[in-house]
Amino acid sequence: MRAEGASFPEAVERLASEAGLEVPKPTPQAAAREKRARDLHGVLALAEAAYRRRLFLPEGARRSTTSAAAA
Repeated sequence: MRAEGASFPEAVERLASEAGLEVPKPTPQAAAREKRARDLHGVLALAEAAYRRRLFLPEGARRSTTSAAAA
């Protein structure tokens, strides 16, 4: 399909058509769910980065070892 210059969505549509299948079109609700999921993933990535930065600070390392010993 790349040799024919088709984009990925065009290639999927063409292959689905050849297989006798229909590619479902996204609904507004599905698009909203996907956007919320992307936003949530972004927030979680930022939280992870902040946690990792603090973990490697001297006081973060000290607390990490004390928490592990208490567990």
